[in-house]
Amino acid sequence: MTGDWGGSFQNCGTLWLGAGFLGFILMLAFWILIIVGIVISIRWLIYQLKSGVSGKMPLEILKERYAKGEISREEFEKMKKDLA
Repeated sequence: MTGDWGGSFQNCGTLWLGAGFLGFILMLAFWILIIVGIVISIRWLIYQLKSGVSGKMPLEILKERYAKGEISREEFEKMKKDLA
């Protein structure tokens, strides 16, 4: 009886070794995805903070619109007065 069991379980070590290797690869891929997600989130957050802080002031936008000819001098002066 012992001989029968020994013969059927000879390759079990190889099977478990393969499953362990696959588990390691999956765990490694999981952690890589987590780290990449965190890095992308941090970069996005930094971009959002920079764009909010270094955004143009309303008077600068108004001056640009006047310089481009989008608004007349009267409109510029009225809007400038409204901003002050």
